[in-house]
Amino acid sequence: MESDMKKVLAPAALAIAACYSGASLPDIIQPVNGIRSYDSYGDPDNVSFAIDPDSLLGNHSNYVLVGIGWEVTLQADMPSWLSEIHVGFSNTSGTDIIHLNPGAADPFTGVRSYSSGGVLALNPTLRVHLDSDDLLQVEFFEDYDDHPNDWDGIWLSGNLTLRFEGEPVPEPGTMAALGLGLAAVARRRRSK
Repeated sequence: MESDMKKVLAPAALAIAACYSGASLPDIIQPVNGIRSYDSYGDPDNVSFAIDPDSLLGNHSNYVLVGIGWEVTLQADMPSWLSEIHVGFSNTSGTDIIHLNPGAADPFTGVRSYSSGGVLALNPTLRVHLDSDDLLQVEFFEDYDDHPNDWDGIWLSGNLTLRFEGEPVPEPGTMAALGLGLAAVARRRRSK
């Protein structure tokens, strides 16, 4: 996998992935009510923020975004199309990036609701591996900018559901007990 390769998720591409079944972490629900979609990816006018799964899920590290679901209603302003409204997910360094396009099949203006029908597993080549800061960068943008520096579309209502995997981080007490156990083994070896 090329580390700087842009990956676009259209619902049809996700449909080939089976539903994820091995998650031990709870899903993160991100409301999108009233978020406006402005300009092309990376433009400073776009709505963007970071999600910190560690603050929400705790006691894990090396997070990987492994599944996405959506229940959203989108509106495209004339002459923009519903198929131009995207949301991007990336790690902080930008080496893993995916773009979700719920209205991919609708090249027209209007209002429409979209549903993934649950959380869909990301094929391993589409997964986003978070950097050591454990932050998922989220940016709402337009694939084609019909209204520069003004909104082209709105995420009227709904939620995105994000599913992560992560490696458990032992509790401090567990680490202390492990350290004492290793020290005891070392002393025992020395005494022999």
